[in-house]
Amino acid sequence: MLKQIARDGSIYAVGTIVSRGLALLTVPSYTHFLDPAGFGALDLILTAGVLLTLVIALEVGQGLAREWTTLPDTKSQRKMAGTALCFTALMHGSFLALALPFSASLSEVLFHTADRSSLVEAGLTYIAWNALYLQLQAQFRWSMQPLGYVTTSVMYGLMTLILGFYLGRQWGVTGVLIGQTLAAASAVGVSLWVLRTQFDWTLNLKHLRSMLAYSLPLAPAGLATFASFHANRFILNLYTNLDQVGQYAVASKVAAITALLTVGIQTALTPLIYRHHAAPQTPNQLVRLLEGFTTAALTLSLGLSLYAQELILWFSGPMYLPSTVLVAWLIPATLLSQMYIFFPGLALARRTVIQLMITVLCGFVALCLNFILIPIAQSQGAAVSTLITAILYIGIWARESQKTYQLPIRTGRIALAVSTYIFLIGASSIIQSFEFNQNLIILAKFFLLTIMATVCSSLGLFRIHRRR
Repeated sequence: MLKQIARDGSIYAVGTIVSRGLALLTVPSYTHFLDPAGFGALDLILTAGVLLTLVIALEVGQGLAREWTTLPDTKSQRKMAGTALCFTALMHGSFLALALPFSASLSEVLFHTADRSSLVEAGLTYIAWNALYLQLQAQFRWSMQPLGYVTTSVMYGLMTLILGFYLGRQWGVTGVLIGQTLAAASAVGVSLWVLRTQFDWTLNLKHLRSMLAYSLPLAPAGLATFASFHANRFILNLYTNLDQVGQYAVASKVAAITALLTVGIQTALTPLIYRHHAAPQTPNQLVRLLEGFTTAALTLSLGLSLYAQELILWFSGPMYLPSTVLVAWLIPATLLSQMYIFFPGLALARRTVIQLMITVLCGFVALCLNFILIPIAQSQGAAVSTLITAILYIGIWARESQKTYQLPIRTGRIALAVSTYIFLIGASSIIQSFEFNQNLIILAKFFLLTIMATVCSSLGLFRIHRRR
């Protein structure tokens, strides 16, 4: 399994790092002409898109992912894939037709003014096209076509960057969304052509019921996940203003750099776990991946936290410097929210009810924390709430997963590495509180990074080869 992960993962990694890199470049590009309030408005629309993509099509793509490898032949796979795509298109098309006439009312809800109805219309159109694109991207994965996945994702990222920048400079936030819509529609067209042999254009009710039987419990779980990690934007806007939303959004984008660490492995890992979970060597291989991830994640997180101010200045300029204090909270939260991939027990055992209970609990805790901390600390309160929620989420998820799919995790060593990370973060804060020479501070930061990498290596968390 590791060989196939390495092969597919390397392809996914190259393309996905490029496409994610292009997505990150939209931040300095868009903040060149958008102030924090404008960037906050854009982030609210995109965050609403996350919510709508989760619930409108009832997570049917998750059902396709689970049922794909159980189908007896390629004909059945084509029918199920076509059913999932047609259902997604039908649901999002219907929602778009119903929502567009109420764009002024939706603008009132989001922005407390009806003057941004054109922005809402552009956002709704983008969300529909992007949902189709995401469904097609998932199909590349289940069909084991990493080259098609990479080609379309890089094309989408490049067009989003260019068209969003060009049209955004003319029409502001609305122009950015129009550019992203054109990019999504183009990527959908190319993906449909590349995957033309993977679909039967049909809506098979038997296959639809099979997918929804698995995915329907995940739809409320998706809502709870949204409450855990995304709803804070709306609460920020409720208690503060779009400027605070924009500052938080930029810090989140900087924290998202950590997602580049494992995009290739994560994209390749899920379908392979479903195929090879019963193999006796798989648990040990997953632990090796988890420990390697932990080593790289802690080192990268420390580096980004140490150089947060420089990154914010480069990313977005002095208007966004208040985002600096948020980065150290959001980086570990971002990484922890990705780590469920290494604990597949709940998905393999089809424990969707337990998944729902975990996500609902964390969503409730997140909402409570946000409503308590945001009025007190504004965007920093949102960042702290996100980190606490991420710790709670991965802790409960890992514990429950271990009950159904046991992994031989060396918990003590990982805990020691995490403790070292926390200590070094504290040490960096102390160092930066003194008025040392800038070159000396840079040297001290590099020394702290070296300590982190050395500790992880000494603990044996990064194992490239295993002698037999």
